[in-house]
Order: sequence, then C-alpha cells, then structure tokens
Amino acid sequence: PRLAQAYSGLAHALERQGQAAEALAASREALRLAPDSPEAATAAAVALRSSGNPDGALAAFREAVRLQPDSPSAR
Repeated sequence: PRLAQAYSGLAHALERQGQAAEALAASREALRLAPDSPEAATAAAVALRSSGNPDGALAAFREAVRLQPDSPSAR
C-alpha cells in the first residue's frame, strides 16, 4: 500500500508540473499495486483529465467515490 501511495503522490506532482503522460503512467502503477485504492483512482482521474480524456477521468472519479464514498480525495 505504501508504494501505491507513493505512486499516487508522484502522479499528482507530475500532473501539477504539466507532465500528463508521466502522471498517467504513475497513476496506472498505483492502480496496479492497489486496485482498491480510492487515492490511486483519484490520481488516475486527475491524470486522465489532464491528458485530455474526460470520459476516462469521469469513470475513474466514479470508481474513487465507489471505493470510499466519504473520502475527501474523491470529491
């Protein structure tokens, strides 16, 4: 779980730096390591949105909310 959290954090940092493709790769690794992580799903959603995939982002945000409805990171 900690490695997945690290990849999620990396994905967010890369997205903030405008590196959408790298953020998406990091978020996919987070999801591979922790497929039931709302944080990983949120990181993927943000990266997908930044990479121009709003439909994928919406699906990932919905998955994050499904995994943890009360999570502030999923809102």
